[in-house]
Amino acid sequence: MFAQSARRGASCCAASWNAISCASRRSLAAVTATDSPERRVSLLSAAAAAAIQNRSAVEVTVPVPQASGMVAHLELMLVRGGDGTLRAFENYCPHAGGPLNMLPDRFFDRSGKHLMCTRHGALFSPEGGECVHGPCPGKRLHPLPVEADGDYGVTTSLAALQSVCDHGGGAYVLRGEGGGGG
Repeated sequence: MFAQSARRGASCCAASWNAISCASRRSLAAVTATDSPERRVSLLSAAAAAAIQNRSAVEVTVPVPQASGMVAHLELMLVRGGDGTLRAFENYCPHAGGPLNMLPDRFFDRSGKHLMCTRHGALFSPEGGECVHGPCPGKRLHPLPVEADGDYGVTTSLAALQSVCDHGGGAYVLRGEGGGGG
């Protein structure tokens, strides 16, 4: 696990990140660890999803309830590649550890073709998350299956979120129930 509260606190000034992360926190307030794993969880409103342009991405922090009563605040990136399809990945570099981006919502390289880890320059496919250049060939970003709907926005299942927490790279901060310190 990694804690990025200082970095995230600084980025809260970015209106787009702040609006998206606050919206996702509100939509998940009623989700509990005892909910059905198939329960659909909203990650982003339809309007916010529509605003993501091709070859761009946004950060979303999603609270994921754990069976222990703790809450994992999972760091995700919602990515729209050149083909226009919206995808989600854990915001965690499989080689360097930590988030891909150092600035809010800055994930693509200058060409706009690849997601880039700003720590060491590895390039990843926005379609599948595979490392296509750099020191981590054969590794990939952890995907999160999502559905985009014009009425409901971007959703995923609670089970998929919990799976990323359990098997992903560790892009979350674990806190006590109700958002307390941890």
